[in-house]
Amino acid sequence: MNYLVALYIVVSLFALGILHASHNYAYEFSLVENDAILGDQNSLTMTHILGEGCGCSDFVADYLLERGPKNSEDIIAIGNIEKADALKKVGFSIKAYEKEDSDLRGITGVPLFIVAKNKKVLYSGGYSDRMLTQHTKMKDIGIYNSIAKGIKQKSLPIFGCSNSKALKNYFDPLGFKY
Repeated sequence: MNYLVALYIVVSLFALGILHASHNYAYEFSLVENDAILGDQNSLTMTHILGEGCGCSDFVADYLLERGPKNSEDIIAIGNIEKADALKKVGFSIKAYEKEDSDLRGITGVPLFIVAKNKKVLYSGGYSDRMLTQHTKMKDIGIYNSIAKGIKQKSLPIFGCSNSKALKNYFDPLGFKY
């Protein structure tokens, strides 16, 4: 009987580890600068890329709903974002993409924050230097304001969920989460 309890604990911890592993991975980001992602803005713009089924993207969506849109700001929704209608109501522009859209190549993890001007990426990275929760202090506005003043910003890690098939298979080979 003790063996069954031990086996249950080991299997449970393994499953939880798989479900949580992707949130502690700092995703790399390499964006092919294209119109689908960056649009054709000549001014400094903020883009938030959120993904379906990602709790960290939900935290960012809640944060954005609370603060509302600032300056020139867009949201790219990968898949069906639960709070998309609410974000539109408060004034955000949302572009929707299917999960495996070829225009999204280079995006391996979400949520992702981008600041660009004239189709040139000036910042791409995460929102904080630690894993996102509902209590995380998001740094997007500070990053944007610094870049607007000409101060380069070091990219923060993207803590969140996998958006690429290869990483999904790496983190979740048994298909528990993805």
